[in-house]
Amino acid sequence: MIVENSEAQFFDKTSRIAIIGTGRVGGSLALAFHKAGYPVVSLANRNVASAKLLSDRLKGSTGYNSFQAVSY
Repeated sequence: MIVENSEAQFFDKTSRIAIIGTGRVGGSLALAFHKAGYPVVSLANRNVASAKLLSDRLKGSTGYNSFQAVSY
């Protein structure tokens, strides 16, 4: 799909990103967003150890054990 309106943006690098689920897909997305310069601030997973392990790799992020905790 080609977007002709260059002003149409869903988010920019000032947006704060939360990832729900830190498995293969969520973890890969979090790392890719972080590497691209987007702030990944919250990570949630049923297993809080998994979320905290990933948050240790991403400066400025926090791991939680429920998706309700990341809504602010």
